[in-house]
Amino acid sequence: MASISLAVASSAAAQTSSIPAIEEIVVTAQRKEESLKDVPATISAVTAEQLEAMGPTTSTGDLLRTMPGVRFNDLQSNNLSEISIRGSGSQRATGADSGVGLFVNGAYVGSSTLGGRNFRHMDYFDLERVEVLEGPQGALYGRNSEYGVVNIVSAKPKFNDSGYISANYTGDLQQTKLTAVINEKVTDEVAVRVGVQGIAQGKGFFYNPNSDKYYDHTDGWIFRGQVRYRKGPLDIDFLVDAQDLNLPSFLNTYVLPPGVNTAIPQGLTQDRFVIPHDGKDGVHQQAQRAMILADYDLGWGKLTSTTMATH
Repeated sequence: MASISLAVASSAAAQTSSIPAIEEIVVTAQRKEESLKDVPATISAVTAEQLEAMGPTTSTGDLLRTMPGVRFNDLQSNNLSEISIRGSGSQRATGADSGVGLFVNGAYVGSSTLGGRNFRHMDYFDLERVEVLEGPQGALYGRNSEYGVVNIVSAKPKFNDSGYISANYTGDLQQTKLTAVINEKVTDEVAVRVGVQGIAQGKGFFYNPNSDKYYDHTDGWIFRGQVRYRKGPLDIDFLVDAQDLNLPSFLNTYVLPPGVNTAIPQGLTQDRFVIPHDGKDGVHQQAQRAMILADYDLGWGKLTSTTMATH
């Protein structure tokens, strides 16, 4: 599958040459920011820059492909896929919550409803890093984290003028994905960050001739807006985002060799890529969310508050 990507970034900060060094990754595994090497736990982290260097991020599986001990069960539809850590956490064909906690900026985003065991596209839009903690994490993260936690940290507004535009085209799918993010320093105390992504797709691999649609198509949009206020020890980020996406749906094919005792005609062979069906297929996923992320530095420690409302 051929894929072409183009990214353009801009920043008002001066570019200076420096000696290459190992980048220090800061994580919030213990509900506070600290260096990855100082966390006494089994934790893996990957930054947005590292993910971009590996290629386009199109699913939760792309976020976790370098994480040891973590598996993404890609079950065709976003609403059916799920994450397991060290072989545990999968809850297929049940109404139970997964034993792997899914978090965004420290707020729980999983649920027992259909699709609650996988991240949504807007969860990993314009991210800063992904953190995976293996093993029981109930003391710090609470519900549904007995096998581990996956926490996505969104990129906050920065106090500079910057941004980026990226375009990705996948030839076999005729899919175009355009992303634009603008970061603006309003004052020394206020910064804003606005991002949008649009996805359009003309073809796919699995075609339904009855509805003239492809089962494996994705199209729609994602939007995020943030305002950050920082003064003295207080740092508050107000975030709102939303998505309206049509996503790949579940499909199946039948190949029955002659001689098999079955209720449908023996010897039936269905084309692997052309699957006629008269039912209403497809996944239409809409979501809206608002978050307030607040930190207050006490000098000897930091108070952190995370509030989320989602629909």
